[in-house]
Amino acid sequence: DQSVFEVNKAWAGYFPIFRRPTIVGYWSVDENRSVRHDSSRLQYYSPPRDFQVEFDLNQGIEAVKRKPENRDERLNHILEWIKYNRDLLKPYPNSGR
Repeated sequence: DQSVFEVNKAWAGYFPIFRRPTIVGYWSVDENRSVRHDSSRLQYYSPPRDFQVEFDLNQGIEAVKRKPENRDERLNHILEWIKYNRDLLKPYPNSGR
């Protein structure tokens, strides 16, 4: 039965302590679809204060740089960042992991 999730072995250890998330790094994709290991292409969305959203989705459409349809990137960019930054993702020395 696919709708049942069985736990074969219950966790016997202490409940882990979760710390507040911290930024360990950035990655961006430039106009050539190359990964950059920085925040150079980072952008933010700031909603209007009056919450009266009236977007013209055609504004700036002529300047859009689209990903080529034959590029099958999937998770490649984030996996490249992980490979490049493995040391940033190591657990704390006394974490037991």
